Amino acid sequence: MQNPKEPNVEQAVIVASKDADSVDNDWFLCACAILDHAGPLLTSFPVENRLIPQSASSLRDHLRKHSSLPYSSRLADLHLLLWLAGQPNLDQGDMLAVAEAVRDKAELMEGYKVIIDSIAGV
Repeated sequence: MQNPKEPNVEQAVIVASKDADSVDNDWFLCACAILDHAGPLLTSFPVENRLIPQSASSLRDHLRKHSSLPYSSRLADLHLLLWLAGQPNLDQGDMLAVAEAVRDKAELMEGYKVIIDSIAGV
Protein backbone atom coordinates (compact mmCIF):
# COMPACT_ATOMS: atom_id res chain seq x y z
CA MET A 1 0.00 0.00 0.00
CA GLN A 2 1.16 3.51 -0.71
CA ASN A 3 0.56 6.68 1.17
CA PRO A 4 -0.48 9.34 -1.39
CA LYS A 5 1.58 11.94 0.48
CA GLU A 6 4.67 9.69 0.46
CA PRO A 7 4.44 7.48 -2.66
CA ASN A 8 8.00 6.11 -2.30
CA VAL A 9 7.36 4.59 1.15
CA GLU A 10 5.48 1.29 1.12
CA GLN A 11 3.78 0.16 4.30
CA ALA A 12 2.20 -3.17 5.11
CA VAL A 13 -1.48 -3.20 6.02
CA ILE A 14 -3.43 -5.71 8.03
CA VAL A 15 -6.10 -7.61 6.10
CA ALA A 16 -7.96 -10.43 7.81
CA SER A 17 -5.44 -10.39 10.73
CA LYS A 18 -2.46 -10.76 8.37
CA ASP A 19 0.09 -8.30 6.98
CA ALA A 20 -0.40 -7.61 3.28
CA ASP A 21 1.34 -5.40 0.74
CA SER A 22 -1.76 -5.05 -1.44
CA VAL A 23 -5.48 -5.32 -0.87
CA ASP A 24 -8.00 -6.70 -3.34
CA ASN A 25 -10.85 -4.23 -3.84
CA ASP A 26 -13.41 -7.04 -3.71
CA TRP A 27 -12.59 -7.47 -0.03
CA PHE A 28 -14.41 -4.16 0.67
CA LEU A 29 -17.60 -5.11 -1.19
CA CYS A 30 -20.68 -6.29 0.61
CA ALA A 31 -23.48 -8.05 -1.22
CA CYS A 32 -26.97 -6.86 -0.35
CA ALA A 33 -30.36 -7.81 -1.69
CA ILE A 34 -32.26 -5.41 -3.95
CA LEU A 35 -35.99 -5.55 -3.43
CA ASP A 36 -38.43 -4.68 -6.18
CA HIS A 37 -41.05 -2.17 -5.17
CA ALA A 38 -43.75 -0.04 -6.66
CA GLY A 39 -43.56 3.58 -5.63
CA PRO A 40 -46.27 6.23 -5.77
CA LEU A 41 -44.74 7.97 -8.81
CA LEU A 42 -44.86 6.95 -12.46
CA THR A 43 -41.83 6.84 -14.73
CA SER A 44 -43.21 6.21 -18.22
CA PHE A 45 -42.99 9.79 -19.59
CA PRO A 46 -39.77 10.36 -21.59
CA VAL A 47 -36.87 12.00 -19.77
CA GLU A 48 -35.72 15.34 -21.16
CA ASN A 49 -32.34 15.49 -22.94
CA ARG A 50 -32.55 11.85 -24.05
CA LEU A 51 -32.95 10.22 -27.44
CA ILE A 52 -36.74 9.97 -27.14
CA PRO A 53 -38.09 13.54 -27.39
CA GLN A 54 -40.86 14.83 -25.18
CA SER A 55 -43.94 15.93 -27.10
CA ALA A 56 -47.70 16.22 -26.98
CA SER A 57 -47.94 12.71 -28.41
CA SER A 58 -45.82 11.46 -25.48
CA LEU A 59 -48.29 13.10 -23.12
CA ARG A 60 -51.23 11.54 -24.99
CA ASP A 61 -49.61 8.07 -24.87
CA HIS A 62 -48.83 8.47 -21.16
CA LEU A 63 -52.39 9.53 -20.30
CA ARG A 64 -53.88 6.67 -22.31
CA LYS A 65 -51.51 4.10 -20.83
CA HIS A 66 -52.57 5.03 -17.29
CA SER A 67 -56.25 5.70 -18.02
CA SER A 68 -57.37 3.38 -15.20
CA LEU A 69 -55.80 5.70 -12.58
CA PRO A 70 -57.35 8.89 -11.20
CA TYR A 71 -56.32 11.94 -13.22
CA SER A 72 -53.99 13.41 -10.58
CA SER A 73 -52.25 10.02 -10.24
CA ARG A 74 -51.72 9.90 -14.01
CA LEU A 75 -49.80 13.17 -13.71
CA ALA A 76 -47.55 11.86 -10.91
CA ASP A 77 -44.44 11.72 -13.09
CA LEU A 78 -41.65 14.22 -12.44
CA HIS A 79 -40.61 14.54 -16.08
CA LEU A 80 -44.22 15.01 -17.20
CA LEU A 81 -44.71 17.80 -14.64
CA LEU A 82 -41.47 19.48 -15.72
CA TRP A 83 -42.55 19.30 -19.36
CA LEU A 84 -46.00 20.71 -18.54
CA ALA A 85 -44.37 23.58 -16.63
CA GLY A 86 -42.66 24.62 -19.86
CA GLN A 87 -45.89 24.74 -21.85
CA PRO A 88 -47.29 28.20 -22.65
CA ASN A 89 -50.87 27.16 -21.74
CA LEU A 90 -50.02 26.71 -18.05
CA ASP A 91 -48.51 29.51 -15.98
CA GLN A 92 -46.75 29.20 -12.63
CA GLY A 93 -49.98 29.44 -10.61
CA ASP A 94 -51.62 26.75 -12.71
CA MET A 95 -48.66 24.42 -12.26
CA LEU A 96 -48.69 25.04 -8.53
CA ALA A 97 -52.33 23.90 -8.38
CA VAL A 98 -51.57 20.84 -10.54
CA ALA A 99 -48.52 19.90 -8.44
CA GLU A 100 -50.48 20.29 -5.20
CA ALA A 101 -53.25 18.04 -6.54
CA VAL A 102 -50.65 15.42 -7.49
CA ARG A 103 -48.92 15.71 -4.11
CA ASP A 104 -52.17 15.48 -2.13
CA LYS A 105 -53.71 12.88 -4.49
CA ALA A 106 -56.68 15.23 -4.72
CA GLU A 107 -59.12 15.65 -7.58
CA LEU A 108 -57.78 18.04 -10.21
CA MET A 109 -60.09 20.90 -11.17
CA GLU A 110 -61.94 20.28 -14.43
CA GLY A 111 -60.41 23.31 -16.17
CA TYR A 112 -56.89 21.94 -15.73
CA LYS A 113 -57.98 18.56 -17.08
CA VAL A 114 -59.37 20.28 -20.19
CA ILE A 115 -56.15 22.27 -20.70
CA ILE A 116 -53.89 19.22 -20.26
CA ASP A 117 -56.12 17.06 -22.50
CA SER A 118 -56.08 19.77 -25.17
CA ILE A 119 -52.26 19.90 -25.02
CA ALA A 120 -52.23 16.11 -25.46
CA GLY A 121 -54.79 16.23 -28.24
CA VAL A 122 -57.14 13.84 -26.47
